[in-house]
Amino acid sequence: MTLTSRTAPFQYFFLAYIIDIFVNFYKRASMKKNSFISLLLISLALFSSCRKEEAKAQDDDRLVLFMAEVNPAVTISGLMDRAFKAKVAELSQEKIIINIQYDGILGNQNKILEEMIAGKSLVDIVRISPNDLAEFGCEKCGLFGVPYLFENTEHFWKFANSSLAYQFLKEPYEMNIGVRGLFFGEEGFRNFFSSKKLSSIKDLEGRKLRVTNDATMQKVATELKAQVKSVDFTEMPAKFKDGTIDAAEQPVINYLENSFYEVAPYMILDEHVLGVTEVVISSQAWNSLTKSQREILLQAGRYAGEYCKLISKELENEAIQTLTSKGVSIVSVDDNTPWKEACKNAIEELTTKFSSEYKQILDFAKD
Repeated sequence: MTLTSRTAPFQYFFLAYIIDIFVNFYKRASMKKNSFISLLLISLALFSSCRKEEAKAQDDDRLVLFMAEVNPAVTISGLMDRAFKAKVAELSQEKIIINIQYDGILGNQNKILEEMIAGKSLVDIVRISPNDLAEFGCEKCGLFGVPYLFENTEHFWKFANSSLAYQFLKEPYEMNIGVRGLFFGEEGFRNFFSSKKLSSIKDLEGRKLRVTNDATMQKVATELKAQVKSVDFTEMPAKFKDGTIDAAEQPVINYLENSFYEVAPYMILDEHVLGVTEVVISSQAWNSLTKSQREILLQAGRYAGEYCKLISKELENEAIQTLTSKGVSIVSVDDNTPWKEACKNAIEELTTKFSSEYKQILDFAKD
């Protein structure tokens, strides 16, 4: 929901006040998450009439843009979001406020994206995996899930700061899908972890492996001879405990900050896919902004991306040290050739249609 200065000041501040009350109450009380989300969304809906759907904002308007983040605020993505929020406030002289809700409080990111694309979401901005966009027609975005696409994070950031990356960001908007990419980030490489001993590629065979819903990662899991399981991110700890899954994959910091090590204390650093993330805004919200306001969001996005680049590797190394001190078994992979070979068919299948873009991305490693 976008609120402008044409909204009564009382409504503007009262909405932010209501949101804070609900969030604080949820954190302190033993309220069930689904009940909390329902109450929060009802409160947002009550104020949706404040928005003039077709009205164009003015440069002097005060705007509140609601942003959803599934991870805690202390993760790489959470910190990147905060940097984005702070830069937007600075560049707009506090006229544009990004109201971020962490820990999946506003709901599952896939559901939010689905509602954005349908034009029904009360959330304006969400951080997602670009692979999710492939399910809605942006098939090129599926390339980000191709195993071993990026050799290292330096390779990724060469791409992320290129004109090719900008084309990827604009694509869903140009295709009238319902969202527009603002900037890319990364959470470090994704690695497999399990409730059972995990020390080699062979150990994944037959494991009940939770992967994201995108077709790319499901193909990879199949190539590794694991049993593909579809489980919501927020339900993973419970599903580990009841045996529905016994393996999953996440970047190291997310693994630590979401306490997955408590139910799955074995991790192997296979680095199969870089955790590329993308912050998107709904077309509805984007269309309501002025040219100046749009540039503020894009400039703040570039700043947040650079901030992400600075903190990612350092925080990952710190997380590995912390996990080791907690007794987590972490196995390094010195030679990932067997992993690449196991995923060979999936890589070929996933890159055939966009072989030109795939090669362009690979070529950034040579610069």
